[in-house]
Amino acid sequence: MEFAILGPLQVRDSAARPVTVRRHKARVLLALLLCRRNRPVAANTLADWMWTGDRPPSARANLQSYASDVRRTLRAAGIPDCLHTTATGYLLQVRTEQVDAELFDDLAAAGQQALWSDAPTLAVEKLTRALGLWRGTPLEDIQVPAALQPDLALLAARRLEAISDCAAARLSVGQHRQLAQELPGLVREHPTHEPLRCQLMLAYHRCGRRREALEAYHQFTAELRRGGRAGPSESAARLYHQILNADPALAPANAPVSAGRPVFRQLPAPPGRFAGRQRVLADLDRTLSTPDRAAGSVAIVGGPATGKTALALHWAHRIAARFPDGQLYADLRGHAAADPADPLAVLGRLLADLGAAGTVPDTLEEASARYRSLIAGRRVLVVLDNARDSEQLRPLLPGSPDCLALITSRDRLDGLVVREGIQRVRLGPLSPTEARSLLYGMLGTGQANDPDSMDRLALRCGYLPLALRIAGADLGDGRAVAANPLNLATADGEVSVRASFELSYRTLPTEERRVFRALGRIPPGQLTIEVVAAAACLPLPDTRALLHRLAAVNLIEQVDQQTYQMFPLLHAYARERSTSGVPEDDFARQPRGLLPTH
Repeated sequence: MEFAILGPLQVRDSAARPVTVRRHKARVLLALLLCRRNRPVAANTLADWMWTGDRPPSARANLQSYASDVRRTLRAAGIPDCLHTTATGYLLQVRTEQVDAELFDDLAAAGQQALWSDAPTLAVEKLTRALGLWRGTPLEDIQVPAALQPDLALLAARRLEAISDCAAARLSVGQHRQLAQELPGLVREHPTHEPLRCQLMLAYHRCGRRREALEAYHQFTAELRRGGRAGPSESAARLYHQILNADPALAPANAPVSAGRPVFRQLPAPPGRFAGRQRVLADLDRTLSTPDRAAGSVAIVGGPATGKTALALHWAHRIAARFPDGQLYADLRGHAAADPADPLAVLGRLLADLGAAGTVPDTLEEASARYRSLIAGRRVLVVLDNARDSEQLRPLLPGSPDCLALITSRDRLDGLVVREGIQRVRLGPLSPTEARSLLYGMLGTGQANDPDSMDRLALRCGYLPLALRIAGADLGDGRAVAANPLNLATADGEVSVRASFELSYRTLPTEERRVFRALGRIPPGQLTIEVVAAAACLPLPDTRALLHRLAAVNLIEQVDQQTYQMFPLLHAYARERSTSGVPEDDFARQPRGLLPTH
């Protein structure tokens, strides 16, 4: 590890010896670039951050001087050149193992996964290592500008989550006496953090300190009311009554990992290697702290092959501990070879998972109402993957601010955004730096030791995660990468880039297909309404409406009132469809590809 920001800024060489960046402003520049690591930052932005008042006329020259100082110091310490000059500013390119904050995230995620996989000893080991990386307040010796304070706040929130996860694992391995000594200080520091409060109650109870356990609950209720918030959750109240009644289930030998441990944990495994998306993850994290977060619904929307499911599962596992009453999962098959899932059938399974007795109501409205009633008062994460549209989703939303519905869809879900006010996070291709990191993560430094060839491969793949993962797997297994990126497919043929695009194309009505094919006959930089109308032989008003519908399902993106743009690989697919010679009447009878998972 060369860079440490979880405390005062530190730089160390490969032998762990401290390295000093002597000029104060050079240290500030390095700290700011570490906060935006692996993302280019414009020189004007850096100048605004570094000079809070009027910036000096020599600001750009000063930045160049500070950047030179940083480069010179790092090279002298034997740290590979990682500070690059871009067309507009600077980029600090680092690997996960080089930055303590990245290591912390990886270890904390591994610890949380071990916790939910009934491996508490491993969870304690991983989480203790993660928390041991913290030396104080992040970058406490640097005056961090207001624009970067949310980044540091997110780090602090993740640390608190890791502390709670570690306490849950330690309770499971019988460390309640130690926790009864350690947790009171943390609870005073975070008086309205419910998981820590419940863990303190359980630790007191197991130490035979029943009165203090009950008092901790009453203090928690008073703190919430002072802040104008609702009372404790149902799971916290349940723990209180279990302690009050001396429930034998709370004894150490039989105790759950944490108070109110869920009986259902349905999340599929997270992606094995996940790279990039830090800005999107920060946007998702912020949705959890938004006061009016639309009764707990957030949607990740984007075109085919952009990695919506992988991102959703990565984030869902990271936040699962915030929803101690369970995690539900449903694949809605909105864009799949099979028919889309019937909302009534999905509700029937969800009701059974939630412990509903008796038969499922006959109507969608009744089933949805029973579902919302059962989930009210619980803290449950509901992942609704691969949704077709707003109509399919609307009956499946929990309707309770204590829950979170995490949705993925190729549709923009405008109806839910307008009517229900759900929050929406849009996903596109990876940045070049993120694409390179994904390939490096799959191949290691040995196979990926030619940065130029990796950059060319990422460009050929259009920076789409699905294409990059297949190409990386081919290289890792010693296979040649398909010359045409649309031909990229897993070795067993189960997932392919072309099939991913085809699943979206199949759902389009006839007129939208016609315009989509016309887009393939137009150079990518000329996708204006007038040019598309001419290529599709359609009137301008009809063309405008049809392009709007293609944008609504994320097959194109509107740049301004007259212009659209398209992912390069999607444009290649549109060109292929326009010249395939397959009559559209016969297209439905062609073999169907299988839905990719990334």
